[in-house]
Amino acid sequence: MEYEYTYQPVIRHYAVSGYDKQTNEVVIKLVNGENTPWNISINLSNMKSVQSEGTQITLSGMDPDDENSFVNPEKVVPVETVLKGIKPSFEMVCRPNSFTILRIPCEH
Repeated sequence: MEYEYTYQPVIRHYAVSGYDKQTNEVVIKLVNGENTPWNISINLSNMKSVQSEGTQITLSGMDPDDENSFVNPEKVVPVETVLKGIKPSFEMVCRPNSFTILRIPCEH
């Protein structure tokens, strides 16, 4: 008997979103578990209004094995930046080996 198997690598991209009623923000959490950038499209067209600026918090390392230690306790730390140019539909790039949180002010 012969058996044949085609290897299909698992692409480690994950996304989850929700709406924070206290701050009126869409919260999007993105995980790129790959060693390459991840180009993504975000669609908020079902929201009543979307602000043009939000917050992006990114936790990433240059190497998937990067970790904090007593010698280097801040090798991998979250970096908060202003996310500009937000539209009801926009594209962005997630860094390799990263966890990104987007907080986008919108009216639901």
